[in-house]
Amino acid sequence: MTAISRRKGDAGDQKRAALSGRFTLRYAIALVLMAAVVIVAGLRIFASTERVRDSGLLLARAADQTALVYQIQDTVSKIDRDFSNPETTRTHLGTLDQDLTTISQVHAGMKNGDATLKVPTRPTISPELNEIYGNSTDGLDRTISQLTDQARRLETTALGSLGSKPGDWASLSSAVNDSADTVIQGYTKLSRQLEKELDKAVSDQRDAATLMLVVFAVTALGVGLGLFRPMARNIAIETGQLEEAEKNHRLNNERQTFRNTLKETLESADTEEEVLATLGRAVRSVVPDLRAEILLVNATESRLVRGADISDHGSPSCPVESPMGCAAFRRSQTEVFESSRMLNACPKLAARGEGALSAVCVPLKFRGRALGVLHTVAPDGHPPTHTQIERLTTVAAETGVQLGTVRATQSDRLQATTDGLTGLLNRRSLETAAKGLMSENRTFSVAIADLDHFKDLNDTYGHEAGDTALKLFAKVLKANLRPDDVAARYGGEEFVLVLPGTNIREAQAALERLQLSLAAEIERVKGIPFTASWGLTDQSAGSTFDEMIGVADAALYSAKRAGRNCIYVDGEAASAYQELAPEQIWDDGAGDPGAGPPADDAPLIQIDHDLLPPSITSRKPTTS
Repeated sequence: MTAISRRKGDAGDQKRAALSGRFTLRYAIALVLMAAVVIVAGLRIFASTERVRDSGLLLARAADQTALVYQIQDTVSKIDRDFSNPETTRTHLGTLDQDLTTISQVHAGMKNGDATLKVPTRPTISPELNEIYGNSTDGLDRTISQLTDQARRLETTALGSLGSKPGDWASLSSAVNDSADTVIQGYTKLSRQLEKELDKAVSDQRDAATLMLVVFAVTALGVGLGLFRPMARNIAIETGQLEEAEKNHRLNNERQTFRNTLKETLESADTEEEVLATLGRAVRSVVPDLRAEILLVNATESRLVRGADISDHGSPSCPVESPMGCAAFRRSQTEVFESSRMLNACPKLAARGEGALSAVCVPLKFRGRALGVLHTVAPDGHPPTHTQIERLTTVAAETGVQLGTVRATQSDRLQATTDGLTGLLNRRSLETAAKGLMSENRTFSVAIADLDHFKDLNDTYGHEAGDTALKLFAKVLKANLRPDDVAARYGGEEFVLVLPGTNIREAQAALERLQLSLAAEIERVKGIPFTASWGLTDQSAGSTFDEMIGVADAALYSAKRAGRNCIYVDGEAASAYQELAPEQIWDDGAGDPGAGPPADDAPLIQIDHDLLPPSITSRKPTTS
């Protein structure tokens, strides 16, 4: 029984072994077939990927070549434009020579393969590409050769005729441009063909990927193996993308925080000095170890002048003087020069005589108009980092906006408070200043002046001469008054002075100096002679400024009646000061019933015009 049983067990084991073997064989065959299909699909995907990559690289190189041809045309135009400048022409010719060499090398690499361009050598070239590259009339090989030959001929002609344009220059440059247009057309055809090949390679890649996915769907093992690695790879990619997004988000937050803080600080600045002080702090925080300076356009927009110090390490002392002499100002964009030794470096860097260095120049703009340039220098080959350059650009942009706003506001404020012809305060601003002194209970003198025979001056010499006289009188006032004194054009040829902290005697002395200065200035400029009459009082003349003006105006009227070119002082105000001698205070006769007013043509005082004019009048009768 045991033996028989053993034999049955052997048969079952054999049967099970055969079945297991069959399943194992089928499983192995399935795995082999799956592996074979995967290998084939993988090879197709790999080949398609290589084709996609190669076609993409060729497309990129074709675009670069087209851009380079346009650059060659632009360089030829620059040579034509700057022919009268040999130095600039040599620079353009150097650029042209380099571009011609590059376009030939890249073309050869695209056709035959070039490791430096990452374009492998292809065993065969499609008939379509061969026709485009070919040596036919419009083939790229021939057209590029023609372009190179004609451009070299143009180079040779230009070098031989520096500073003087040769007679056949127009035909040479036209031939180069025509050849360049033909090359551009060739690269356009090449790009279209490469796009077709790229589309086909992408389609093949897609088909191979589809096949591989179908195979992986046959078995769970295939699906698992097929998805695990892509899934892990996608997780790694997504993790990297999240980290990159987080980094960018953090940088954007820092960038925005810096901009907002700077903008908030600048908006609190009310003057140009405060704006420039904020600029200095911002620059020192961005490039604390570098030299920096701010160059501002002057009022006539003809020169660049150095502004306030904005660096702890001194000024780079850029020698540029005119706005158009600065590349950043001229191009209205940030300029970065990695080394003053580079061909395209700013000439002002190499001209400083302090060795090689790098620099960043950022224009300050307001409503499209450049206001100045922010200039920073650094060691040679080590310009400020990308983040520093970005922040310097932000500093310049925000400073330009606030500086322009402050200037516009100050200009509007100046127009609202000053007289357009003379630049002195207008009547409303004068009254505001006077009311401020009155509210502070400060002592002050009030003088009103009127240019003598102003109508005759206008009628005789014209209104332009009258305007010149008004401006000259205002100039004398500005040059001889103290900073706290208030001078205003009251209307027509009348001017009013408010002299804080002065008594009548001090104010009288000030007016006498003004009369002398006016005569000296007229003599100096050889202008049409004219004089001014004055009426003078102080804050005791009334409870309102209008009342004070009325008293001063009455004194002025008396000065006119007395023969003009003199100063009449309000007698009541003058009586408070012992410095005025009794004979200097005029009594108009109101205190003496027997006295009458003087005749209109009778002088109220003896005036010696070779000496300082005496100063007399009275607001009301005074007792001598």
